[in-house]
Amino acid sequence: MKMLMAVLAILFAIAGAYATDKDGYYVYKSDAEGGTGGWAASTRWYDDVAPSSGDKVKINGTATATDGDMTLISTLSGILVSKNATLTFTLASDGHIAGTLTGDGTVVKEGAAALYLDRTTNAKGYLLDGGFVINNGELHFPTLSTPASSTMFFG
Repeated sequence: MKMLMAVLAILFAIAGAYATDKDGYYVYKSDAEGGTGGWAASTRWYDDVAPSSGDKVKINGTATATDGDMTLISTLSGILVSKNATLTFTLASDGHIAGTLTGDGTVVKEGAAALYLDRTTNAKGYLLDGGFVINNGELHFPTLSTPASSTMFFG
């Protein structure tokens, strides 16, 4: 039995079965949950495996992104900000998000620099029920070619 468990543990580790949740998201570990380091640090993520380019991530608590984190963030396919969660961008230099930014949580933009939402292929790429809060700097939405049935809400 011990041998079987050891073999299964190795297979799961090789397959990365523990790195993401059931929906395929890497789950951010906030400071309050014991996470340390920047977004590229394995200690910032559950199961100690950091996402890489093309992956999608989930924020369940409080997350902060600074200039040094934007290298990874700009390559992610999506960021999901869960209900009652907050993702704060504190930027001194302009930052870009190419993937989706969705969820029931809130995104806060701080710092003098701009945050560019670059996704132009789908108007549903930015759907946040908690909304955006801009305390400083600018938030740039892309020019979208949206179907006549699409609606953008501001306010």
